[in-house]
Amino acid sequence: MSSEKVSSSHGALSSLSTSLLAFRSGFDYSARNVDRSLQSSAHDADQAVSGRRRDLDAAVGDRVKAQARLYSAESELSAAESELADALDEDPRYSGNSVGFARTRVARAESELRAASENLREAEERERETRRLLERSENARRRIHSALDEYRQSFSSARAAETAIATAALTKLSILKGVLGAYLSSSSSKSSAFRSGSTGVSSVPSAMSGGVLTDSDAGPDWSAYLLRPDTSQIQVAPLDQSLLEVLDAGALKTSESETAAFDMLIKRWDKGGAAMFRRNPSLENFRARDAREGLSGTDSYEAMFDLITADPVTVNPITGAVRSGHLLLRALVNAGADMIPMRFEGVDSDD
Repeated sequence: MSSEKVSSSHGALSSLSTSLLAFRSGFDYSARNVDRSLQSSAHDADQAVSGRRRDLDAAVGDRVKAQARLYSAESELSAAESELADALDEDPRYSGNSVGFARTRVARAESELRAASENLREAEERERETRRLLERSENARRRIHSALDEYRQSFSSARAAETAIATAALTKLSILKGVLGAYLSSSSSKSSAFRSGSTGVSSVPSAMSGGVLTDSDAGPDWSAYLLRPDTSQIQVAPLDQSLLEVLDAGALKTSESETAAFDMLIKRWDKGGAAMFRRNPSLENFRARDAREGLSGTDSYEAMFDLITADPVTVNPITGAVRSGHLLLRALVNAGADMIPMRFEGVDSDD
């Protein structure tokens, strides 16, 4: 195979790796947009239900007032009718004015009773309609929240499968790039040795030092593990044998008893902590989940967050040597974790 073809293949593999990483970034961006949209709809549904409940409280209050008005009108009519009966029983010579006044009072009481009855009927109708609208809003809210929960569960499953596939693909691509890179380096070294043969000078081709090969002496190809060595932020990387080969093997030489303190951390990490750390590594996010699930103390997502941020697996971006977080790394390896939290030392940029 000619060097030109190898170089072309190497470039194609690099482009494919970049495309895979771009796809994952686009996948996450679209997923976040969908989640935000559903969250917004859920918030609007919650607000709508709150508004309907306030409307119902007001309607119930109006109906109670209407009932009180009706009772008052009925009492007034009864009193007016009694007054009229008394007036009619008086001496006819003196009862004329009393009867007229009593009949006027009865007429007013009857009119008020009719108005109060109509007012109560309208209030009861408004209350029934408000209850119907509240029930519709509550049903809509349940459907929206259910859709949000189902989406997040489906996304979590899809994300895990996509991560596994992408990680495997990127790892294989990186290995192929390394092989082709080593071939190109070897070819270049042989050509240089042939040209300088008269002086006895030869070049030694770069060797595979374990893990993922790179195109230069800049260190491991961290992009193969979905990592950016140009930021000091804590990142989440897929944990597999290939990555362990890149990291300092001495980091794993710890006893089981030394990692017992991380049991609760591992529990929360496996139960969604890793995914949360990858999506939104903010303390408020972990506290909110603890509040929803009633967790506190050492067995909580906040405690997991504190342990990880206090001493993450910190790696030299050039050599791959683990500088700190050895016990955490060992605990994750022992537990068979799929992901690990990592940061790179000596990096000032947080972009």
